[in-house]
Amino acid sequence: MRTEMLNFRVTPELVEALTRAAQAEKVSRSELMRRVLTERIGSRGVEVAPFDPIETPKLAARGHIAAQRSMACHAWETVNQNEHDPALRVIGFVEALTFARMAALQGEQRDAEVFVFLLSQFAAFQNEQGRSDIGTRFEAAALNAANILADEGNEAMADMIARSGDTLDPAIFAEARRQREAVR
Repeated sequence: MRTEMLNFRVTPELVEALTRAAQAEKVSRSELMRRVLTERIGSRGVEVAPFDPIETPKLAARGHIAAQRSMACHAWETVNQNEHDPALRVIGFVEALTFARMAALQGEQRDAEVFVFLLSQFAAFQNEQGRSDIGTRFEAAALNAANILADEGNEAMADMIARSGDTLDPAIFAEARRQREAVR
């Protein structure tokens, strides 16, 4: 089987959590990531449409979930392929978040989990760019989205939230509360 190496940035807190989880399972971090990705995407029959620059956006606009996933994946590739161009990465993040949100709103938990992941990655990117105020807002949005999943019975999200209490800045929890109150 042909494999490809992926590079992506994560917060130091996520690196620590990944390291602890890998040690607990007695595997490398890479192997744990492979397992998680396979479980979340590969082995669950997630349909992702092949990317076509003309047809895929048309299908995504009509609510075709596989096309929305394809658009999110294509945009995520833009983020990863432009590590040294922050402007292109922002464009990729915005598209990935937009299409991932559309897919997530169709009700499948795995799509909502991808959306949480992308929110958190965008927050980390903003923090790296020295825009911690924006990073805090997006990390809070990720926390709120994860909370919704946890309330729906997603144990992995509930565990992640429980572990984040020791690692996330209290400002993120305050912002998450502010965001929740703003929509009530």
